[in-house]
Amino acid sequence: MRVTSSAILLCAVKVVSGVAIEPRQAASCTPGIKLANYNDLPAIAIDDGNTGLTNFNPYLDLNYTRFSVIAAQPDNKLLFYSLSQISSGPLAVVQAALVALLGPLGGILPPILAPPSIIGATPRTTFRINSFQFGCSIRAGGAATVIPFSCRVTVRPVEPSRAGESATCTYTANPTSPPVFQTCNVNLAAGVGYKFQTVATVSIPEFAQLSSLINAAAENFLVTGLDNLSYTEFCAP
Repeated sequence: MRVTSSAILLCAVKVVSGVAIEPRQAASCTPGIKLANYNDLPAIAIDDGNTGLTNFNPYLDLNYTRFSVIAAQPDNKLLFYSLSQISSGPLAVVQAALVALLGPLGGILPPILAPPSIIGATPRTTFRINSFQFGCSIRAGGAATVIPFSCRVTVRPVEPSRAGESATCTYTANPTSPPVFQTCNVNLAAGVGYKFQTVATVSIPEFAQLSSLINAAAENFLVTGLDNLSYTEFCAP
């Protein structure tokens, strides 16, 4: 997606789902500052059962795991990873499920046992994430109905020796306004890769809006979107 401060978040009609993307290039390491906007990745017809498990490796010298590709517009694409989903049903049942996942008084997103990760494509590769654009939203079925919700995304190095290091960014949403990306600036040393975790931070007034807007007749997917990943790549001799 083109770099803007107000990129549309997951206003989408197409998703890559359940199909491995062919490698975009041979595994290599080329030092320098890179910007991954994902616009040349293909979009396949939407699959409402998508769980964000698609892998595409490598892309601009990096391997991505548990990310999928979505088309906000035909020539503007971004990544997302799934957090949870709510099946269609009676409104009271759907709203109860929303309380369990996003409720400000004890709601919790289920932990992802194998978190989404981005790792250098070769043993020589290390890189430092400079920044990325991100946001969280509820996507209703196959329609372009998207409701943003507030969240916190934490980036951690994948190396066990760096377990205490992390960078966290907060996304502030207005469910009644068009969803937009916000920028996360990451201040972590270079490493072999990074993993991502999302926690909902929905306030009581915001939750009331989400509860009134959710479409009980559709299957709803809770996702985190990511775009315009800026990083600096380093190559060991």
